[in-house]
Amino acid sequence: MKTAAQITFPTWKTVTVGNLGSAQETHKRLKEREIKISRHWAGDMLERATFEGAEVTLHLVQVSLKELDLKDGATTTEIYAAAQRYGLALCPHETAAQLWLQYPDLLSRGERTLTAMEAIRDSVGYHCVFCLEHQGDGRWLDVSLGYPDSRWDDNDHWVFVRKD
Repeated sequence: MKTAAQITFPTWKTVTVGNLGSAQETHKRLKEREIKISRHWAGDMLERATFEGAEVTLHLVQVSLKELDLKDGATTTEIYAAAQRYGLALCPHETAAQLWLQYPDLLSRGERTLTAMEAIRDSVGYHCVFCLEHQGDGRWLDVSLGYPDSRWDDNDHWVFVRKD
């Protein structure tokens, strides 16, 4: 049986970050691509997000908790620790927006994926992470609570940066 250090997840998508510059530019570009932004949550978080200052190309993986050997669900802290054992790292804040901008057909209707990232505290004080969803009414940049002790289902999928 392979250990975590011996398993490498394949690149799911490659994105370039560091070329958006601001929340306002991100809003504009997402709107142009007809990506909906949950106004009170994701819009608020975009205003508080850190945007990369220089362009960097990231190799991203999408993994389920089962693939991280977390078969009965896990907390955010447990998920991030397991991912680190597999050589995965947290995404920059702008990764979710960049995924929609660079891959407009990223998810099929009914799919969603969470972005593994340092949680952003919104204007109400909630700790949130970005979530990409393709619902019946379109593609969304949304959020989910991302507290260290938030529990996640073993079927949830997360996007991480693959360290090369």
